[in-house]
Amino acid sequence: MIGRVFRSVSSVCENVLISVGDEPLPLELAEEVRYVYDKIPNAGPLAGICAGFHASSSPWLLAVACDMPFITVDALRHLLTARSPSLQAVMAIESNGREHPLCACYHRDILPVVEAQLARGHRALRDLLEQLGRVQTVLLPDDALRNINAPDDLPTVR
Repeated sequence: MIGRVFRSVSSVCENVLISVGDEPLPLELAEEVRYVYDKIPNAGPLAGICAGFHASSSPWLLAVACDMPFITVDALRHLLTARSPSLQAVMAIESNGREHPLCACYHRDILPVVEAQLARGHRALRDLLEQLGRVQTVLLPDDALRNINAPDDLPTVR
């Protein structure tokens, strides 16, 4: 699954980072891959976003969950096109309104908010989004946002 997500993201982003928590993962990707490691162990995706900001000089960070193997290049382009200097984040939503904070673009200006939240021990991305004042949602196809969270999810998508 990570390979599929990686190929979609690398089609729209020049520099792709894979956040792997605090230890290397045995990933077999043929492409040149740059891994980033969390400075705060077991702090979840928010720590990965923080590590991504520290490893990149880009003004925007595109965060895509590794369990979204159906994310498409077109969906990611649509998300990236919605960025603007007046926004702090652009987040994907499904047709039913379900938000996907791990299919989102985050502006570098939010890094102090991310670090402060981690310092308080708050790991939830939804808490971060509630603190941000300028978040835009972008409707993406439901199929592109489908998560595979457990082996039981696989038979339904084959």
